[in-house]
Amino acid sequence: MLMGRGKEAVSLVTIGGFGSLMVTIVLLPLFALFLPPIYWAIKPYIYLILVLAVVYMIKRLNRNLYMMIWSVFLFISSGILGWVMLNTPLSTNVSLLTIFSGLFGVSTLIYSLTQNSTVPTQNKYHNFKVNKNILRGIFAGGIAGSILGFLPGMGPAQGSILAQDLSGGGDIGENKEGFLVAMSGVNVSDTLFSLIAIYLIGNPRSGIAVFIDKLIQNFDINYLLLFVFVSITALSLSVFSCLNLEIF
Repeated sequence: MLMGRGKEAVSLVTIGGFGSLMVTIVLLPLFALFLPPIYWAIKPYIYLILVLAVVYMIKRLNRNLYMMIWSVFLFISSGILGWVMLNTPLSTNVSLLTIFSGLFGVSTLIYSLTQNSTVPTQNKYHNFKVNKNILRGIFAGGIAGSILGFLPGMGPAQGSILAQDLSGGGDIGENKEGFLVAMSGVNVSDTLFSLIAIYLIGNPRSGIAVFIDKLIQNFDINYLLLFVFVSITALSLSVFSCLNLEIF
């Protein structure tokens, strides 16, 4: 957007989300065949996988020892903060509301008030083409989003980095288009796969999935097919509307 390419960014995330969802759905039979036995085999060691993922992220996102130490400090501090908040006499709803409002709401608003940002003039026309980098980002987003829906404790932020590495895009600054496609794909496919995980392993992996799991006592193949159909329909209508409204 700061480069005047906001409409191109909208096209990239739209195509990325739709394409990655299709990748997840096409690979669903393979997931159904292999993921349940894999999950039960690695379940006792999931904490080790998450530790390795944290170590990789800290090493991947920091350029020197000082930044790594600072990242480790923030990681441990956030863990302590979460443990304290979840073990206070306060209601969990109240404690989570306050912590999320402070970390992601009020702090962001205060920071924004100190900035004098302006939106530059946007280019109304762009030459958007689906190339090999876009296709790699779509496939990587679908795979990474499915992995997120399978593993606890990992969110879209971590999935975006994983998708970027899977797509071979290098640093974010070197391949902005591929990163946007992969990031959008991770978010969309993760949302669907968190529901698919209820059927495959009987364990919801997101807030929405937990609510659905409690709402539907017997999540069978019929509900799974219903959610897949609804996802395809809703996203298809959204993509059509988004790409057509973009021209205005």
